[in-house]
Amino acid sequence: MEFDLKFEGGRELEKMLMDLPHTVARSSARRVLRKALEPVKAQAEANAADDPATAAHDLHRSIGITSRSNTRGGKRDAGNEVSMHVGVLTSIHQDRKPERKPYAAAMVNEFGSHKMPAHPFMRPAWDAKKREVWDIMVEEMRRDVMRAVRRFMARGR
Repeated sequence: MEFDLKFEGGRELEKMLMDLPHTVARSSARRVLRKALEPVKAQAEANAADDPATAAHDLHRSIGITSRSNTRGGKRDAGNEVSMHVGVLTSIHQDRKPERKPYAAAMVNEFGSHKMPAHPFMRPAWDAKKREVWDIMVEEMRRDVMRAVRRFMARGR
């Protein structure tokens, strides 16, 4: 699926962000990204497998949004970069070893194995909601940056 993205006023927003202290700009970007990823999280939860026999540890209950670098590469945000991750954050099998916690059953469900076909839930969620994510991000970025600038100016800095 292809779609065109259009974002007007980006240079002005970037200049406003760069004029703010580094920590204020990064927290603003995190708030925006967290809000923009909510539709993907909701769709992934709806797509995820639900086993009535495991009420407390279902896959859909372990999906969340975080700014922590909990990806396999362990990459940290550097400089002006801000990243948010949506996906499986906790184990659905509490007795698993800690190093396998976030990927226990989610990886097998998403990609399949030699014993089980794939039942993807994250990729279809992203494909279905990426345009909505972009629209929310553009609108919220404008709103949040303006709010951050007003708060910063009100403090007399």
